[in-house]
Amino acid sequence: MNGLHPIKHIVILATVAGAATTIITFHELYANRVEMHNQFHALATSSLCTDPAIRLASHAVNKCDDAQRFIDGTTLSPLTYAILETMETLSVCGKGGVKCTQLASNVRNASMQMIALSAIVVMAIAWIVVQKMKMEKQLSNDLPLNVPNYPMQVPCYVNSKFNN
Repeated sequence: MNGLHPIKHIVILATVAGAATTIITFHELYANRVEMHNQFHALATSSLCTDPAIRLASHAVNKCDDAQRFIDGTTLSPLTYAILETMETLSVCGKGGVKCTQLASNVRNASMQMIALSAIVVMAIAWIVVQKMKMEKQLSNDLPLNVPNYPMQVPCYVNSKFNN
């Protein structure tokens, strides 16, 4: 029972570390989203977005539409964005699905090597099976005494003490 004691502590420590990392990640994402919300609010109330002439002249680069959506509340709140981004960070594929995309790309790029490796493994297993069959055939054909019904024709000497 004492052997599991250190493992229990390691599991607890890993759980606490994972929870702390998740909380820190959430806090950083939330702070970034709040800062972005404040910047969009400042942009939406600036002369760049309130003066129609300036807004029209810089419409391709000004992001006034994004700022207006933030102000109108048609986008998610900073808290909701932070929760979603934290969950995305914790997912198997990672943020933006980059890990899964890279895995699929690596598998596609290495498909010929994987096929060649699989063929080599199959051929090695087949060779081992053939060698085993040859060995078993050889052993079954060459008994220690090459006599039919070998075990039955071996003389059995019985001690007279045990026959009583």
